[in-house]
Amino acid sequence: MRQHGWQNGYVQIGVYIDGVRVRRLAHRLAYETWVGPIPDGHVVDHLCFNKGCIEPTHLEAVTQRENVQRAIAHYPDRPVRTHSKRGHPCSGECLECKRQSQRRRDERRRHPERLG
Repeated sequence: MRQHGWQNGYVQIGVYIDGVRVRRLAHRLAYETWVGPIPDGHVVDHLCFNKGCIEPTHLEAVTQRENVQRAIAHYPDRPVRTHSKRGHPCSGECLECKRQSQRRRDERRRHPERLG
């Protein structure tokens, strides 16, 4: 296992699974290692609001909705995003961004050997 880099402030590390090197988000790997499996439909929230933290006592599995609500409460002055990074309004058209992102994610999962 070695540190691999950063993605939107989150630490990524490279790990070998069945002899294949894959990238994993460090906080998710830490949670799974020291706390347990992440329940379906949940994300790992940083209670300390430090995206680089992997301290198991600072991590909690919550729904994405809860995660967003906590962030809004913690950062009340942060502007609310109205458009995606591709310029789509964060309404119906944003679904296209999600579809494109999911296609890229699926491609990475199908071909982990292409990760570097």
